[in-house]
Amino acid sequence: MLPSSLIKDDYIRNLFIASILTFCAFFMVKTLKKIILGFVLQTSNKGVSVELVKNYELSRDTNMLEYSYAIQMAKDSARIQSDVTDIVLGPSLFQEMKLFPQSIMNDMKPTYKFYPDHRSIAIRLEGTRYGQIINAILMKNIEMVLQDREILIDQTLSLNVQTQYFSDSEIIHINDVHTFIAGTLADVETLFCYGELTRNNSKLNDAINNLILSPNSFSESSIKELYKLRKLRNMLKIKRSHDYLCDLIKKEIIASSKKESILSKNNILELIVQNETLLEESLESINFGFMSFVTCSIKYMWHQISNLIIDISMNEHTYKKLIHEQKYLIKKYGNIFTRKILDKMKYLDAAFLESMRLSGAGECLRMSEKDIFLSNGSKVQKSSVVKLSKFLYGNAINVHPPNPYGFWPERHLLTSNNLSKVSDKNVAWGVGWKTCPYYMYASLSMKLFAAIFFRKYKILFDRNNTAPQHQGYIFGEVAFHNKSDLNIKICDILDGGFDD
Repeated sequence: MLPSSLIKDDYIRNLFIASILTFCAFFMVKTLKKIILGFVLQTSNKGVSVELVKNYELSRDTNMLEYSYAIQMAKDSARIQSDVTDIVLGPSLFQEMKLFPQSIMNDMKPTYKFYPDHRSIAIRLEGTRYGQIINAILMKNIEMVLQDREILIDQTLSLNVQTQYFSDSEIIHINDVHTFIAGTLADVETLFCYGELTRNNSKLNDAINNLILSPNSFSESSIKELYKLRKLRNMLKIKRSHDYLCDLIKKEIIASSKKESILSKNNILELIVQNETLLEESLESINFGFMSFVTCSIKYMWHQISNLIIDISMNEHTYKKLIHEQKYLIKKYGNIFTRKILDKMKYLDAAFLESMRLSGAGECLRMSEKDIFLSNGSKVQKSSVVKLSKFLYGNAINVHPPNPYGFWPERHLLTSNNLSKVSDKNVAWGVGWKTCPYYMYASLSMKLFAAIFFRKYKILFDRNNTAPQHQGYIFGEVAFHNKSDLNIKICDILDGGFDD
């Protein structure tokens, strides 16, 4: 039998070895756990890799079906080659983009990042508020506004057709509808906003043109042009235009208080000054809000109208339905335009919706305020510029079945979509909380212009040849039809010239 002292020593030695082994095992488990957890976290933090795809919007050989397929294969989030935005999102991520609050996806910061401006952020924010005031005044006086615009549109269309396309033949060939509509609308809006003074004031026209011709959207080509504006010479040129218009507004405010308008009567600036107490201290903000209204009235509307006209010129069946609707309304209400009558132009409303859907009107740009994981596993890093492609969204089969690539206005009549109502089916005016403050006014103005054009000018179809083919879109500052020519005939709908 072993002595008790030896037994005690063996026990202590075994206990010590067991303790060391236990500690080693514990340490190994903890270390292994950290390694596994670190690997998991590292993988999670990286998220699913975002694929790089071709920049279809800047490519001359663009195929929109390929564009849609490429984004779809990238699980609706992709980096675009030679793109200034970080990530482009496809249709399946629309709801996420729509529901993200301002604290996660900021809609103001991209504007401040890309648009060079000599004014402070505070002035620009206040100017945005004045935009809402301008819209309220317009809608309060909408019947008078529509009457004035009807006269201007009718006269300007007639003048531009006669001066630009004078011909002994009854058939008038417009070789570039987009340029014609853009120029006509620019004439209408400057007269509407500033009155007859614009007809013989070269400085005023130059200042307005400088601002209109400056890039003013979030398209690929537009953002690239914005970087050029940061050059001192270009910035000074735009600033001089802003200063001139600001001084004009200041004089009008002062003169209005004395009831001595320096502008000719019947201009929207005079109406705004009369309806709102404007403080001189906020002059810069007032000018920003008013100039935003002027530029938006031209730049965000002309291509919607010209695209519609081109779409109609390729779809004779749709054209006949539009003419039938106009004839019906004239027979019932007379040849006048009121808000009530414009609201009754349901087929014209649906045709606009369809045309704007197909061209992907407008851009939705946000900047992430923090790291975000999307539902497809992709990670959007903080300060990333994220763009939802409205073109891809508008051409998605799950959004606009059954054939999203066809021009079919009836789809909107069946679903009760409305041009002047922002919805998941109509994202031209904005997504989520970010909507155009003028969308109601703009929808009425666009329908008024189109209705006057269709009532006064007959679109001619060549029945001897095959139907004209869709030639795709050109992605410039805005998306507009590659096809641009049109044959028309001056023929008032009231004279029965549309009956054949």
